[in-house]
Amino acid sequence: MVQVWDVHESADPLGPRVEEAFTLKDSGNEVFAKGQYAEAINRYQDALVRLPPRIQDDQDRPANSVTVDEHMLQGQVVELRVKIYANLAACHLKLENYEDAIKTSSEDYQRLDELSKEGRVPASYRQDLYAALTRLPPLIDAAAQKEKDEMMDKLKTMGNKVLGYFGLSTDNFQFQQQEGGGYSVNFKQ
Repeated sequence: MVQVWDVHESADPLGPRVEEAFTLKDSGNEVFAKGQYAEAINRYQDALVRLPPRIQDDQDRPANSVTVDEHMLQGQVVELRVKIYANLAACHLKLENYEDAIKTSSEDYQRLDELSKEGRVPASYRQDLYAALTRLPPLIDAAAQKEKDEMMDKLKTMGNKVLGYFGLSTDNFQFQQQEGGGYSVNFKQ
């Protein structure tokens, strides 16, 4: 079961743009509940645009931006950003857009792991974080393997279509991986 985060806390001290982000997230949750996942993605992405950008260092720092360290002090913004990314990943999973789900979730869960190792994740989140860090890599690997298998099936179908004109199929060829990383192709009848 895919869970969509729906906690809403007042964001008034953080400004009207962050309040807009909360409203857009809530709106995304409403359309998600109706099964309108593509529309939910649009609303979640709009919410992310309203949040202050994450800047790693002070070089080329836009006006009114915050660094990662400053961002950690704004717990509501960080929590909101994490929930929005989780909700985006849930939408992509519902739409079976596994590659997008991986892109949406992998960067953030790896960054959270780094922050946890630095002791910068609140104790109340650590248990959930560790559970997610244990659960996510196999799911990401499974999604990547599924995508690879689908791609190989499509390539085989296309290859069989072309080879069929010559009375052959991809089953007539055997690929063996070499130690140097390449492949040798053997023909079999």
